[in-house]
Amino acid sequence: RSNLPRTHLEVRDRLCDGVGLAPGDVPFVGELLAVRPEHADWEGAAERVLRGFALSLLVPQEHYAAVSEWVNAHRLGARLVYLRVPERRVRSIPTPRSGRRLIDAIEVEPGSFADHLAAELASRADHVLAASVDELRREERAVTREGLVRDRDRHEKDDRRSASDPRAWVLGRVSEQKIAA
Repeated sequence: RSNLPRTHLEVRDRLCDGVGLAPGDVPFVGELLAVRPEHADWEGAAERVLRGFALSLLVPQEHYAAVSEWVNAHRLGARLVYLRVPERRVRSIPTPRSGRRLIDAIEVEPGSFADHLAAELASRADHVLAASVDELRREERAVTREGLVRDRDRHEKDDRRSASDPRAWVLGRVSEQKIAA
């Protein structure tokens, strides 16, 4: 029922059992983000840009101390990145959606983490959806459908898997496409 790797879910389950939390109290970012259906052809590119962020666990301030103590005291057998989510955050002013940026292609699940994720996406997903390499070269931050990512002078394309291969995707709660692949 999840697009996240089993190892991540198992670590979270152990953490939740040890600290007395439910998995929904400390979701992974990828469980709360999805590519909007009208931007489905950009899903692979979104995965390339946001994969590390999507694999991060969100820890509300009220659970931060207990989670940190538990993580430090246990051998996880995996890599875990968690982000402390402050109790209050200044809401970002929404920018008009142009449909030309990666942030426009991402849907945030409503709930207690929505404001935090929207603010994070404003800086993490501010990439122009470049239809060509020529357009990518003209922009400071851009991504092509094929997964070539530009962030100023840094360019990256991780072709260990095809950008269009849903077997490694981690965004979204629905896993039917991943299972079918």
